[in-house]
Amino acid sequence: MLRALEIESPHGTQRLELSRLTILNGEPCTGKSTILRIIERTFKNIDKLGPGIARPGRKISIKMTVELPQDSARNLIRRLQRSWNIDLSDWDRRVIISTSTERSRYEYVLKISMINEPILHVIMRDNVTAVRRPVDIELKSSPETVRDLVRSIRELPQAHMFSTYEEEICLMSDLIELIVESLRSVRVYSVGPYVDYPTCIDVKDLAETMDSTYVGAHGERTLLVLSRVFADGRAWSSLARLLSYLEKIGLSRVRCGLVEGKLTLTYVLDGELMICPELSCTLRSLIAYYVQILAAERGSIILIDNFDYCMTESACRALIMLLKSTSKNVQLIAEVHDSKLAELLQREGGFASIDVPRDMVHCIKYLR
Repeated sequence: MLRALEIESPHGTQRLELSRLTILNGEPCTGKSTILRIIERTFKNIDKLGPGIARPGRKISIKMTVELPQDSARNLIRRLQRSWNIDLSDWDRRVIISTSTERSRYEYVLKISMINEPILHVIMRDNVTAVRRPVDIELKSSPETVRDLVRSIRELPQAHMFSTYEEEICLMSDLIELIVESLRSVRVYSVGPYVDYPTCIDVKDLAETMDSTYVGAHGERTLLVLSRVFADGRAWSSLARLLSYLEKIGLSRVRCGLVEGKLTLTYVLDGELMICPELSCTLRSLIAYYVQILAAERGSIILIDNFDYCMTESACRALIMLLKSTSKNVQLIAEVHDSKLAELLQREGGFASIDVPRDMVHCIKYLR
């Protein structure tokens, strides 16, 4: 779970504290959508060393506090205790990733809160890689990933390892690899800024490698994911609540499956079977959002840009009801423009509301 995001630039520092359910509210053009892109791209490039999302020649720092999923943290603790006999019982599972740029410099810092100091500190400048932690040395090579960096450190000649600290350096290297591996396991799903998808798709157009846990940026894979959810008995109780809501508004026996070689959404309306029907923009958005929540991997983060696109108060209340009925351990961060919907999500859905300050736009203008 992402607990905090901090952006520092010559115009000041802005810090956002995030919850499991969070809405980003605020005036237009304050950078709410850009914040979602920062989160997505940082996780996507968590293992890479390079200029990242900052524009070249700009001074900016981005710091993210992440609470690792219980499964990932438990695995990390088990492996470290087995290999190094370390007591991590008081660790709060939080890791801090900090990246900064200044002119041609790129700095990557990875911290773990139990020791309150960086376990990895790398400075890349003019094709020179200077490592400050876990060992203070300059590398002749320019590793592209953290894994390559750790491998280079382990392959250092014995003279550079300083035998007194050799065991500590090996421990830190293991810790770095395990934490980056845990961070890479956190899936980030980005949906929006609008949702629009057909209600029937030719099977030939579906790629075999298509991700069955992601509805797509604009919901274009919603039918595929929905059909997998229908086939998964474990998700049936949560899906049944969506079907119950749809039945209340007149759409009964909603199904998603193959009809004449096409993956098709069907339902019964006024006693008539509707095949490949037209759906309102509101229903498309509601179904795509909830299906994404149901299909998401445990411990993942769902980002919804322009959440209130076509969403009405009634649809928001339905989504709140559906969210309360599922035990899915995911984090949802949504960008909202409509103040009434924001208040509704906060009051009835338990969402934490963050008013993105106008000054944020001055910080993010240095980003790509």
